[in-house]
This record gives sequence, C-alpha cells and structure tokens, in this order.
Amino acid sequence: MAVLFACAIREGEAPELTLDALLRASFIGHDSVGLALVSNGRILLWRKAEPITEAVGELKEGAFPSGARACLGHLRWATHGVPYEANTHPLLGCSGDIALAHNGIIENCYELRGELLSRGHRFVSKTDSEALVHMLEEQLESGLSIQEAIARVLESARGSISMAFLWLEEPSSIFCACKNSRLFIARGPRGYFCSSELSCLYGLAKGYLELGSGEAAILRPSGVELFSLPRLDKLEGDFRPFEVDLRAARGQGHPHVLLREIYEQAFWLENSLRLQRQYLEQMARLLASSEELFLVGDGPSYNACLAASYLFSSLAYQAAHAVRLVEFINHYGEALNVATTILVADASGQHPKLKDAITLARARGATILAITNRLGSFLTRMARLYLCQHSGPPLGVASMRTFTAQVLVFIQLALEIAVLKGKIGHVELEEHQEALLSTPSLIKKAIEISKPAAREAAREYASRDFFFILGRGLGYPTALEGLQKLMEVAGVPGISYPAGESKHGPISLVEEGFPVIFICQMDETHDDIIGNIMEMKARGASVIAVAEEGDSEVRELADTVLPVPGGIPTFLTPLIYVIPLQLFAYYSALARGLDPDEGQGHPSPT
Repeated sequence: MAVLFACAIREGEAPELTLDALLRASFIGHDSVGLALVSNGRILLWRKAEPITEAVGELKEGAFPSGARACLGHLRWATHGVPYEANTHPLLGCSGDIALAHNGIIENCYELRGELLSRGHRFVSKTDSEALVHMLEEQLESGLSIQEAIARVLESARGSISMAFLWLEEPSSIFCACKNSRLFIARGPRGYFCSSELSCLYGLAKGYLELGSGEAAILRPSGVELFSLPRLDKLEGDFRPFEVDLRAARGQGHPHVLLREIYEQAFWLENSLRLQRQYLEQMARLLASSEELFLVGDGPSYNACLAASYLFSSLAYQAAHAVRLVEFINHYGEALNVATTILVADASGQHPKLKDAITLARARGATILAITNRLGSFLTRMARLYLCQHSGPPLGVASMRTFTAQVLVFIQLALEIAVLKGKIGHVELEEHQEALLSTPSLIKKAIEISKPAAREAAREYASRDFFFILGRGLGYPTALEGLQKLMEVAGVPGISYPAGESKHGPISLVEEGFPVIFICQMDETHDDIIGNIMEMKARGASVIAVAEEGDSEVRELADTVLPVPGGIPTFLTPLIYVIPLQLFAYYSALARGLDPDEGQGHPSPT
C-alpha cells in the first residue's frame, strides 16, 4: 500500500504523465516504484525496489516505447513481502494478460493463495496482492465478463482493497474497484484518471469523485463507466470541481498534512485490526510462556509499551516491564538470559540503538519479538517473529498513528494471551472483540466532538508557555503521548506525570492560571483523579480535562473539557483519549503562528 495512480488519456505519453503524478505524491513514505503499460500486444513492466526519486532518472531515459494511452503506476510501502523487485507492483498473473496494483490488506490471502496454487497458478511474489491478479485471470478464463470477474474477485477477497489493472483485451482502458478502501476517479482535458491520492490528480483533474466501497469503474480516454458490485448496476458519476491547491491536495483535502494524519487514524486502524492470525497467535504463545518480559520502545513506541504493560496485567495477568530503548542496555543488559523475552516496538525498525540492544540480547540467548511498520528493516531481520502494525506509509509529519496502531496491536496480543492462559471467559472475550471492531468509528466520533473544544482551548491557552499533563493508570501513557505531541508539533514544553505523584514536585510549581491537563477516563482511577483535580484547583490551576461527554463531576470542576464519546471500555481509552490531545497540539501550533507540518516550532508560511 502507498500510492496508486492510473490514467487513460486522449493524447500525450501516459508513462510520463504517470511518473509526474507519482512524483507529486513522493512525500508519502514508500520503498518501491512500478509502472505498467500495453505495447505491441504485451504488457511492459518497469519496477524498482527503491524510492521514485532515486529511480526516476532511469525511467526518463526511455524505459518505455512511445504512444501509450493508458498507464498504471504504484508507489509501494511493504506490508506483505519485503521491498524487492518481485514484490513491487504492478503484479502479473500467469498468462501475462493482466497487470494489477493494489492498496490495502487482504485478510484471507493465505487461504486464497492455497486454493489458487492447488489449481496450478504460479506465484512469484510474497505479497497478498498477487492473489487478486490470479483470481481475475481465472474468472476471465471461465468466460465471465470483465465486470463480472471484478465482482467475483471482490466478493471472495476479505479486507481492504483499492485496485486498478490493465488488461490486454482493452489496452487503452484502466479497470479499478474499491472495497473497504478509497479511490478517487477524476476527469480532465487530457482524459480520465484514478488515484488513491489527490496530489497525483493536481494539475490534471477538473472534476473528481470518490469511488465508494463496493463500486468499480472502467476508465477510457473518451469517458468513464461506473457500476456497483456485485449486481453491476450502472451508476451516475457526480463529479465535483477539483478546486484544492497542492498543499490541500497533499492533505487529502485538509489544510495541513498533520490534520490528515489525525483523521486518517480511523482508516488505518481498520488495517491494524487485520493482523495475520497465525503470527498473532504464535507471538501470543511466546509471550505467555516467557518467564521475564520486557516491552521496549522509544518515543511514541515507548508510550505504547507503557500502555501495554497495564493492558497485559489487567487483561491477561501477565507481568511486563516497559523500558525506553535508549536505557535498556544500561538498565537491564547484565540481567538478560535465555528465559528473557524482549518485544521491541519500533515503527521504522531502524532506530540507531536497536543494533546494540538486539546484538547483546541475542548473545545472551534472549528471544526477540517485534512490532513494526516497515518490512525488510533491521528489526524484522533480527526478530524471531514480528507483526506489522499496518499503520500505513509515513506522511513526513509528526506521527500520530504510531501510538494508536501499536496500542491496538498490543490489545490484540493481550486478549490472545488471556485466552491462552484461561484468564478471560467466552462472553467477555466476545464483548472485548466487538469493542475492538468499534475503534475506528470511535476515533471518528472523538475527532468530531472534540475538535471544536480543542480549537478553542488552543486559542485560549496560546500565551501559556508550559503545561502539566497528568493521568492515572492507562491515563498516564496517554498523557505522555499527549505531551510529546504538544512539544513536537507546537514547540510547547511541559511535564507529564502520574497524577498520584504530582504532589511530589509538580504541584509546588502551580500558581494562579497555570494550565494543567488531566486524563479522566471512567475507570477505577476516576475518584482519585477527581481528588487530584481538586488539589490543583486549590492552587489556582486552570484545569483542562479530557473526559467523557457525560462526566458531570469533571465538568463541574474543569475550566475546559475536551470531550470524548461515553461508554468507552477501559482497555480502549488510550486510543480514544489521545485524540483530543492530538487536536490540541495541532491547533496550538496554529494559534501560535506555527506550521504544524514542520513541527518543532517552525513558523507558518504566509
């Protein structure tokens, strides 16, 4: 997954247009680039397992013959199969008649792959996406129309899919479809386009629409055919004017990429719930049998590890020590042995301190496990087993998704460990799993209801130059993450503390009007956090509370409330309560005249 673009144009060179479109989206993290077109009755591929900015020179030197009117392009961020030319999109089927690019996660890819292999299909990649192209060619060979084949494939594949493909039978056409994902269809003076990114369409589109889940399109230089799946009913295209500038296009319609980053958590967390089941179960077994367990991370990953230490204890009765990566060797290096299990969370898998920590741990016989967002990284090569957090390609701004995606993975691991150890009943497990599936919708609701309050609070406190952010239990790692984002995005310093410890130092600094943010989840810590708020209020603090909409106790005490939806299970609170803090950091940057996309206190461009 990363960036998908395709075009069917009336004039000009489709490969050049496709390359320029992909370059406009090259700010999105990717590890590979590929293009495909039809020439002289066969599909030509050009693929490189490197960023487009490194590969573009070779392509511009004439990698393709002239005259192509349709072209398919893709920037890949590896989720299944490491960055490697054979894993780079577009992908071919056995016959070579179809070239396909895909964004998303196919949950049942191994099941589909096994069925296709049993029927004689040959796979050349390790991607989940390759199953789609083999399924398409199989359906077409059975005599189905192209529309029927698309419908049958999307019906069989579970997960998130936005795909586009070329077919030799119609060499100037692009075929695309969506399921639990997104894809834009656009028209302009030169023809018709599809893309997962608005920035690719900048300068090309005069009008665009978003292809909904269960919808498909055929793009031709002269027009577009839209239809619904699986009934193949024709749809009318409601194109709206393409009026955004390049910055807003990069923000996917938002004024800043950082705001896009916040909003898109709901989208990406659906993929974080689509972990490969067999690896989730294997990791849970290794964790459940460990005698001593360390959860190791840095920055937002450490905050996620700290939340996980609470979650493992409360859900699975499994003790775990959260440790900052930079302190791990000095703190625990001499104590590591064959009974030690180390679960490292690191989104890039390339942290400079990883090599030293993992080398020492392996030398002492410890088991290394990993949660990461980058396949092929040092961490994935060194770990005995790893899970991809599926939080999507980085956007070049302060990451909001690292914390939320990793916490969501940790929750799933905690529940698996609880099952293995017999610490959770069937009914309770079903309730927790149902609550997990509601996470994306809760994120959307939290953004909706907290955004106005976060914007207003940021303006009100724009002149304050220091904050305390306090929490208890799972509220403490949430507070740590909130403070980190306030510092990274808005350049505002502060201290995050367990609220119960605030009387040992922090409270002595509080004076009239001093801003203190409290994380007030509705669990066994609620009464104590109320007491902490009263202590701070007695010192004259201005209290900002992240609390449920209906929390009347907190609302009576707080000067400002950043609301979240009510009725959130305790184990989900870090995911939801961090949202108002992210928005507060974003709007604090704006209120202080800073550019949220630059971070670290950079002035906003005029």
